[in-house]
Amino acid sequence: SALRNTLRLTQGVTDLTLFLPNNTPPDIFLLVHLHNLRLFKTNLSHRTIAQFLGRHKSLTHLVLGACGRVDECPLAALDLRHITSLECDASCVGAIAHGNLTHLTIDNRSPARYMSSILRDLAAPASSLYSLTIDFFADDTDILQSIALASPMLKKLKLIEHPSRRRASTRRAFNDHLSWHRGLRKLAFLEELSLRTSAPLVRRSGELAAERRLIMGWATGIRTDRKKALRQGHPRLYHVRIWYGATVQSRALTKWFRDGQTWLRLGPPVTGAHLEDIDF
Repeated sequence: SALRNTLRLTQGVTDLTLFLPNNTPPDIFLLVHLHNLRLFKTNLSHRTIAQFLGRHKSLTHLVLGACGRVDECPLAALDLRHITSLECDASCVGAIAHGNLTHLTIDNRSPARYMSSILRDLAAPASSLYSLTIDFFADDTDILQSIALASPMLKKLKLIEHPSRRRASTRRAFNDHLSWHRGLRKLAFLEELSLRTSAPLVRRSGELAAERRLIMGWATGIRTDRKKALRQGHPRLYHVRIWYGATVQSRALTKWFRDGQTWLRLGPPVTGAHLEDIDF
């Protein structure tokens, strides 16, 4: 095919992004070997790319779409320990992830799967993991405990919430600031936390004092405006980013930074339609 011939002529490429139709022939990578390839991003089925991945040990960054299989992921048989940054669907992460990863993004849009159980099913704790981005559901209340068991050395965490499976439920783990603080404390090396939720974290979006009480509650377990020593404060957490609200009118994005023992908001909140062009 024309695409296969093009790939054969680009031997020096380092980053390759391929988004192709579902009927792409399985021999698309026949005799294609890109010696300098470092990043590969594709929507092709895992069966289609298995042999291609197997002969490209130079790869370090891998971004995958849906598996396309009905039984075991075809990539489970591969040795992918050279991959340090991985993004894939939750249904396959247990087969692909390994202990050498430093960056991991787990996509989970299925209400049948709890992220907590997915993390517990990983073959071994990801002790080298630096950054973790995951989708989770609002009623997945022990998410932090599961993350701490799976990646105890984590420094950067991004949580992207999907609506609860139980429509009537409004309970969220981070609503209880003391329990959320204790969960964060289990991630003793955590430095940066990002959370996106449709929940109204404060009554009036962007209100400085209310947001400060929220962040203080998460960071110290105590909601207070008083400037005093944070005896119970998280030992390393210094940056918190929150995107909250269910409607255009109520949405807000703010960033908080710890300066010594004081939490400060970095600039005014980004609100409403201004959030449309921001990639969280």
